[in-house]
Amino acid sequence: MAVYIGIYFILSVIGLSAKNGRSLVGFFLIGAFLVLFMGQRYQIGCDYGGYLHRFTSSHAFVLEALPFTITEWGFAYLTYRLQEYSEYYSTYLTVISTILVICYVIFVRSFQHSFALLALLFPIIIVQLGMSGLRQALAGCFLMLAAVAFVKGRRWLIVVLILIGFLFHSSIIVFLPIAFLAGREISAFRLLIVLLLITPVSAYLLADRFDSYTDRYIEQIYGSQDARGGVIRYTLVMVPVIAFFLYSKAVKEKFPEVFPLLKLFALICVSLFPLLFLSTVALHRFNYYIMPISILTFVYLSLSGVFSRAWPFVFYGLYSISWFMLSGHAAKCYLPYRSWISIF
Repeated sequence: MAVYIGIYFILSVIGLSAKNGRSLVGFFLIGAFLVLFMGQRYQIGCDYGGYLHRFTSSHAFVLEALPFTITEWGFAYLTYRLQEYSEYYSTYLTVISTILVICYVIFVRSFQHSFALLALLFPIIIVQLGMSGLRQALAGCFLMLAAVAFVKGRRWLIVVLILIGFLFHSSIIVFLPIAFLAGREISAFRLLIVLLLITPVSAYLLADRFDSYTDRYIEQIYGSQDARGGVIRYTLVMVPVIAFFLYSKAVKEKFPEVFPLLKLFALICVSLFPLLFLSTVALHRFNYYIMPISILTFVYLSLSGVFSRAWPFVFYGLYSISWFMLSGHAAKCYLPYRSWISIF
C-alpha cells in the first residue's frame, strides 16, 4: 500500500505547488515514470490473467474473424499486432500504458492546474482502471480526448474519438450524443431531446451486445452481481457534482469556456442515479467514464473559491487509503506491488 499512497502523495505535492504548471519536461518525466509503473507490473491488476490469456491467444482469435466483424475489434487487432511485435506480455502492457499516459497528459494539459488533475486521476482512473480494465481504460481515454474537443466546439472530432473508443469498449457509444451539444447551451431538456434522437443509432451499434448487457447487468442470469465499490465511487463522483449545482454561478463567471462541459457531465452523473437500483455493476462501469470530468469539476470548484484547493486531494487520498485497507480486491489484486524492474 505504501507504494501507491507514496506516489499519490508526491503527485499531490507537485499538484498543489505547481499552480498552473504545464511544463513539458515535468510531464515527460512523470509520464515516463507512470508508463514504467503501469506497464512493467507483474501479477498486478484484477484482470492481469484475463488479458494475459487474450495476449497469448490473440493470433487464433483475430485470424478467425474478418476486420470489424467482431465486437471491440480495435482492441483485438491491437493485441494481435503487439503479440506479433513481441512475445513478452510486459511489452504489451507497456505499449498500452504509453497510449493511456499520452491521453492522460493531453487531457490534463488542456485545463488549468494540470498537475493537480493528473494527481487526482491516479487513485482510481490510473490504478484501478488503467492497471486492470485495459479495454475500458483505452475507451475512457478517447472519451477524455472527446471532452477536450467538446470545450473547443469540434463536433465531428468528438464523433470520431468516440467511434474510435467504441472499437475498444462498445459501452462508450452511449456518450455519442455529447457531440451534438458542443457549442450549444446545455440544458436537461436539450440533453433529453438529443438522447431521444441518437438512441436508435446507439442501439444499432450496440445490437450485438445489448442482449449480453441486459443478461449480465439487469437480469443477472449468470448469477447475482453486486458492486458495492461502484456505489462508493458514484458517491465520490456526486460530491463535486452536488457542489457544482450549488455554486454553478461562481464557476460560470470565472470559467465560462469550460462551464458547458462541467454542466453536461453533471447532468449525465445525475441521470445515472436509477442504476443504483437497477444494476450497481453497470453503475460501476459508467463511473469510470464520468469520473475524470467529476475530478475536473472538483478542481474548478476549488479554483472558484468554493473550498480549499487541498480538499480534492484529501478526499481522494482518504478514499485510496480506505480502499487499500478494506477492499478485498485491493488485497488480492494490488498488494504487494510487484514489477519486472528493480527500481520498484
